[in-house]
Amino acid sequence: MSLLAAVFVGANYLARPSIMEQVSAVEADHQMIRNALESFYSQHGRYPSNSEDLPALLSYVPTMDAEEYWTLVDPWGNPYVYRATSDGDMCTVMSLGADGQHGGGERNMDIRFSATKKTITVDPN
Repeated sequence: MSLLAAVFVGANYLARPSIMEQVSAVEADHQMIRNALESFYSQHGRYPSNSEDLPALLSYVPTMDAEEYWTLVDPWGNPYVYRATSDGDMCTVMSLGADGQHGGGERNMDIRFSATKKTITVDPN
């Protein structure tokens, strides 16, 4: 029985994506969201408001259908967090990591990027 448990635990551990693979997946999602934010900004002169949130970008992501977009979550299964300034000149999109809470290290680290009047910066913390 203990051999079977060891095999199961070992297989489960090996099947888990590494932190770097998960961070790479977040970066790929962020690139797609960045492109959509830039398109939205070019057309509207602002980023989506907090009430519009990320669904406002749906028509700016041509490779994604509506059902797929509404389930856009980070590699840990948590929804991406979107925040914008009231004037629409700046926004931040972030993954809160494995624990879904602000702060933390390793698997729990926040990964965010900010866009400011078409200038996008990436902040891994």
